[in-house]
Amino acid sequence: MLVWLLLLSDASCAMWPRDPATAAYTALREDRLDAAVSAFQEALPCNPSSARLRKDFAYTLLRTGDRLAARRQFEDALHLDPTDETAALEGAFLDYETGRRRQARRAFLRLRASTDPQIQARATRAFEGVDEPLRTAIARWQEALRLAPGQWSGHEELARLAEERDELDLAARHFEEAWRRRPSKSELLLDLARIWQEQGETSKARAALVTAWRTGSPRVSESAREQMNGTMPASSELAMAIPAEEESSDSEVFDAKEMGQRSLESNYLNDALKYLTLAYQQDPKDANILYQLGVTTNMLHRDAEALQWFSLARRSTDPEIAPKAAQAYAALRATQPGFHVSAWVIPIQSSRWNDTFVYGQLRGEYRLKHSILTPYVSLRFLGDTQSAVNRASYTFLSETSVIGAVGLKAQLHPRAFGWFEAGEAVSYVGWRHTMGIASSDYRGGVSWTRGWGRLLGSPEAGWFTESAVDGVYIHRDWNDMILYSQNQFGYTRAKDTRGQQLMTYLNVNLTADSRGHEWANAVEVGPGIRLRLRGMPRGMVFRYDVLYGRYTKPNRSTIDPSYWDARASLWYAISR
Repeated sequence: MLVWLLLLSDASCAMWPRDPATAAYTALREDRLDAAVSAFQEALPCNPSSARLRKDFAYTLLRTGDRLAARRQFEDALHLDPTDETAALEGAFLDYETGRRRQARRAFLRLRASTDPQIQARATRAFEGVDEPLRTAIARWQEALRLAPGQWSGHEELARLAEERDELDLAARHFEEAWRRRPSKSELLLDLARIWQEQGETSKARAALVTAWRTGSPRVSESAREQMNGTMPASSELAMAIPAEEESSDSEVFDAKEMGQRSLESNYLNDALKYLTLAYQQDPKDANILYQLGVTTNMLHRDAEALQWFSLARRSTDPEIAPKAAQAYAALRATQPGFHVSAWVIPIQSSRWNDTFVYGQLRGEYRLKHSILTPYVSLRFLGDTQSAVNRASYTFLSETSVIGAVGLKAQLHPRAFGWFEAGEAVSYVGWRHTMGIASSDYRGGVSWTRGWGRLLGSPEAGWFTESAVDGVYIHRDWNDMILYSQNQFGYTRAKDTRGQQLMTYLNVNLTADSRGHEWANAVEVGPGIRLRLRGMPRGMVFRYDVLYGRYTKPNRSTIDPSYWDARASLWYAISR
C-alpha cells in the first residue's frame, strides 16, 4: 500500500506513452492540454488515415480555445470519413463561430436530413438560428433601399447577406449596384466576380476581374491577377463599363474595425493588423478588437504581442469575449518558454489501514527554448493521519514530510520522460528525527505507459486497456529502487450532455524492489471506477478501487500474506 501511494505521488505527473497517440490521450486524461496538443501533432503523421484521431485532436483544441485549428481538424476528419455526421455538425458550429456563416448554413441545411434524430434536431435548431436573422436582415435592407436607393453601402450589405443565404442572383445584382455607385471601391469587383463564377457566368466574371486589375488598388489588382491564374489580361479583353455619372457624393465613415474583421476573415493578416490597430486607437476598450488583435498577431507568429492582447481582452467585462480570450491566453501561454507553475493533490482513503493519505506537489519550472531539459523547484507533501498520532509504536504509513527540492526533468523522447531532484525533508511529526531518519532527500525516476481504446476524456464510448511501468529510486530511508506496474482493462462510457463520464475496469498491479522488503513485493487485483461529475473543476477525477492483494515475499511473523483494501481517491491538477 505504501509503495503504491509513494509511486503515485512521484510518477503520476511524469508518465509518457510509448507512442505519440497514446501520449496524447494520457495527457488529455490528466488534463495537460498543452502536452496533449503537442502529442497529437506528432501522432497525426503516424496515423494519416485516422479520422477518429483528428476528431479527438479537434475536441482538445476546442478546450484550449483554438477554434480555427479545431475547425481545420474537423474538416480533415470529415474528408477522411465523409459519413461522419458528428464531425460535420461540430465543424459547422465552428464555421459559424469563426465567421464562415455561409458554410455553416449549408452544413446545417444538409444535416437537417440526417437519419440520426439527435443530429437532425440539433442541425434544424442551428439552421433556424442562422437563417432566420439572415431572412430578417435581407428584408430590412430591401425596405431601406426601397426608401433610399442611392446608398451604395446598403447595396453592399444586402449583397453580402444574400450571398450568405445562397441567394446568388440577389447578391450579384446588389454587388454590381454597389460598385456602380462607388467605382473607387474596386474590391467589390472581386466579390462580384466570385458570385458570377459560382453562377457559371465565366465571361462576366472574367470581365469583372479585368476591370479590377485595371482600376483597383495594388492589392486588389494583384488579387485579380492571381484569380486570372497569374496571367496579364490581353488588351483586347473587355472590361465592365463604368457609368458616366459622377461617383455618389454620400460620405463614408471609415470603419477600421469592420475593415480589420473582413481582412482577418479573408486571411489578409498584415492588412488586418493595420486596420485593427487603427480601430484600437479609436476605441481602446473594445474587447472584440483586443481579441481579434490577439488572433491576428498569433497567426502572424508574434506570440509575445498576442499574449498581451489576449491578456487585455480577458480582463474585459464582455461576457462573450472575456472567456474566449482567457482560454486563448492560457493555451498560448502554456506553449511559451519561461516560468510555469503546476500543482496536484491526491487525497486517498484506505479501508485496510483505516487511514487518509494526502499527497501533493507545487512545482515551478523554467522551460528553456529548444532544450529537452527543464530545471524546476518543488514543494511536496507526503503524509497521512495515523502516523501523526501513532507515536507509541513508531509506525509510519507515509513519509509524514514536507519536502523542498530542486530538480531537473528531461523529455528524452515523446515516449520517455525522466526526472531527478535533491532536497530537504521536514517531518510534520516533530519527534520523527529521534529515530535517526535522514532529512536529506534524493529521488528520481523514469516512467512508461501505454493505453489503447477509449480513455477518459474521449467523447465516444468503447473498450480500453492501459498499462504503466514506473521505476523510482528513493535514497531517503531505504536507498531502494522500486518497480511498479499498474494495468487496467475495462470500458469507458460516452460523455453525456453534462460532461459526465464513467470508466469501469479491472486492476492488475505488480510491485517489486531491489532490497526485497516484504511490503514492496506484492500482486493486487480487483475492480475499479474513474468518474467525472458535473460541477467538477477541470483536471479533477474521482477513483474508487476494491483490491485483493498478496505479498510475494511475506514475513508471516510480522504481516499477513494477503489482504483486502478499498481505496477512494480524488485526483486534481492545475497548471499555469
